[in-house]
Amino acid sequence: MKEVYETMVSTMSDDDIMTLWRAVAAEHKRRKNDKLVENKKLLRKGDRVAFSTRSGQVTGTITKVKQVNALIKADDYQTWDVRLSSLTKIA
Repeated sequence: MKEVYETMVSTMSDDDIMTLWRAVAAEHKRRKNDKLVENKKLLRKGDRVAFSTRSGQVTGTITKVKQVNALIKADDYQTWDVRLSSLTKIA
């Protein structure tokens, strides 16, 4: 599929690429917002969650849910302030 996208983009005009870029960015923003709203309803203090960092996956427990972020006490006892849309609830 990657090759199809690369071929398609290489044949597009600059205006078409900018239009496509804006559409992809808008869809990404919409999906992040949907995930934020979903997680705001789903996640509570004490829930086990996972999220990704540059150095890999981190798991921990929610200590506080805020408007847009949550405080996470990681399994290594480090505290993280993470966007709700970045969290995945684990069993």
